[in-house]
Amino acid sequence: QQIHGKAQNERFDARAETTAIVKLLAYTATKQGVAIQLTTKPGRSIIIKADVTRFRQVITNLIQNAVEAYENVESDQEKIVTVSLERAKSTLMIEVSDHGRGIPVRLQSKIFEPFYSTKTQGIGIGLFVVKKVITKDFQGTLNLTSSRKTGTTFTVRMPLRP
Repeated sequence: QQIHGKAQNERFDARAETTAIVKLLAYTATKQGVAIQLTTKPGRSIIIKADVTRFRQVITNLIQNAVEAYENVESDQEKIVTVSLERAKSTLMIEVSDHGRGIPVRLQSKIFEPFYSTKTQGIGIGLFVVKKVITKDFQGTLNLTSSRKTGTTFTVRMPLRP
């Protein structure tokens, strides 16, 4: 629940939320020939205090972009999106990776700008919003590594608030 666009912070389990999102998106991804794999170290919940709606928005957007990275990619290799979740001391680290054709270096800084898109569908605000939510609402960082050979990985780091 959001009131006037202000973040509604609450405690929730980031592992459970991410697992639910992966299950929700898996059906559509499978229809597109893409498998989504969640890797996380077994163990307790990863409790964070943040706006759960915005957290879901970030994870959903990153996974959907990774699935879409396989559009028009002809490959004998299995099309897999890997989502990893890890707690490192007081930081939550989430990585979403695909093995698509990568994002050219000249476009890597542009993809976070509003209304910039490399897709034919969409209006290009997804990654702009994701980055803004991560940096402003979650006081975290969003990094990108991409190459033609290995695909693209988005890495989110968020402080875990006590």
